[in-house]
Amino acid sequence: MRITYECRLRLADPDDRVRARAITKHRVGGHYGGWPEHAPEHWQPVPGARVRWRQLSDPHGTEEAFELVWGRPERSEGRDRPLWRTTSVRVIGSGPHSEVQVTETLEATDGRLLPVTGTRARRPDLVADLVAHLRCVDGNRRLTGRPVELDAEAADEIEAFLLADRCLPVLLVTGDAAGAVRADAERFADELVGLAHTFVAAAPETQDALGTRLGPEWMPDPGGLRLFWPGWRSRDPLERHPQWRADDCAGPDGPRPRVAEGLTHLVVGAATLWTDAHPLLARLSRSAAAAETRSRRQALDDLRRAMEENQAVADELIGEYQRELSLADQRIYELEQALEAERERAGRAEASRAEAEQRLVAMLADPDRAPALVGVLNEVAARARALRFLQRALDGAAAMSMANPERLRDALLLVDEVATARADGRLQTSFAEACRRRGLDWAGGVSDTAQQKYAESYTVAENGHTYRLGPHLRLGDPDGPVRVYCTFDGPVVVVGHIGRHLPDKSSPHG
Repeated sequence: MRITYECRLRLADPDDRVRARAITKHRVGGHYGGWPEHAPEHWQPVPGARVRWRQLSDPHGTEEAFELVWGRPERSEGRDRPLWRTTSVRVIGSGPHSEVQVTETLEATDGRLLPVTGTRARRPDLVADLVAHLRCVDGNRRLTGRPVELDAEAADEIEAFLLADRCLPVLLVTGDAAGAVRADAERFADELVGLAHTFVAAAPETQDALGTRLGPEWMPDPGGLRLFWPGWRSRDPLERHPQWRADDCAGPDGPRPRVAEGLTHLVVGAATLWTDAHPLLARLSRSAAAAETRSRRQALDDLRRAMEENQAVADELIGEYQRELSLADQRIYELEQALEAERERAGRAEASRAEAEQRLVAMLADPDRAPALVGVLNEVAARARALRFLQRALDGAAAMSMANPERLRDALLLVDEVATARADGRLQTSFAEACRRRGLDWAGGVSDTAQQKYAESYTVAENGHTYRLGPHLRLGDPDGPVRVYCTFDGPVVVVGHIGRHLPDKSSPHG
């Protein structure tokens, strides 16, 4: 089980890279009495907690990267299971372009499937510190942790910003007929700092001016709010950019917390689909390995010159250095191969992300088009780390019924747990055996006869890539047995079919 948060902050000032590193070290060190003056790259501030950090740069100093990974046990009263929280911070700069990536995961450290109450993906305090002290921008507009008050004169500016090439959504909160803002705009801005822009149009004349520029149909009801995803155009279907009415946002007792929770879940879920690998970090890692190799080659040359003085000792040391050089060369080759594979996966992931975002938002905005299984898959996609769904699987889920969709959700999260362990190199047995130990009815594949005779049923082509399905999960249900057919794409388990049995030797008609 894993809960994930991800945020990308683009820096307008390259000098903010140094400040970002200092803020990160200050925030982490503040939990342990301060950051040590000479902290080792692998620092254990207290038993059970680990901090690993490094700084990389190219020979010319035009590209640099700082990476810090902070892992520690999650402490909470009343919780009956151990959890582990990992915060990763990457400060990456290339010439005038810089950004900070913050990723945080919360996962169980045992194999029990137990509920984790009161825990959800929420921005770390570090993100608010970075936004408050650095000039973070999106679409040439500075990010802030507080809602921005608008007036009628800002209508043209806001329309231009909505149409701009921005990466983050815009949350527009309106006042009621008397100009009072009843929705909890302060909480929205705080919960979504770094992930969304929060604007407040309190006065009726401001709402009228915005309605004239955007179109009256795009304005939320007085006292309500609307979320504008990046790429908004006035010709978009209204349901693609969800809104909440006044009664949803506040009642007689004040703001309704479920709106903030729903907004956070929706936006954070979309943010976790960002590709987390940055090619510059991989390139600088490879460059550092190459520099280390050159240094060792120079040391090897020095040892060869020393052979005349002490041939026996030199032979032994040369052999040792040659073995180290071979390992270094192999590591460079593996890094190059991994970087190329990551680029291909990033392209497929970005294409799938954009298509899945449009499809899931459209389904969730229209209750009649959002069967229970689609909601289940949306929840799994938001929480999973090593599980990806193809269009065919989503279409199959939308076309079928299942009496116990929660059972499908729980099973898929267990599969993601095994897939994550496999991706991290922690799997000590076969994938199928690990699934069975968690109580899953998992089949490692289908027969060669089925693959050859019914090849079309087990083949899925999507985003220029062809997948061959085989391994599958079997689930019983009062509405009929359910099958989840998968394949492996590098470290990721790809779900290509959710529905009834595909045809094989024992069941030629499926």
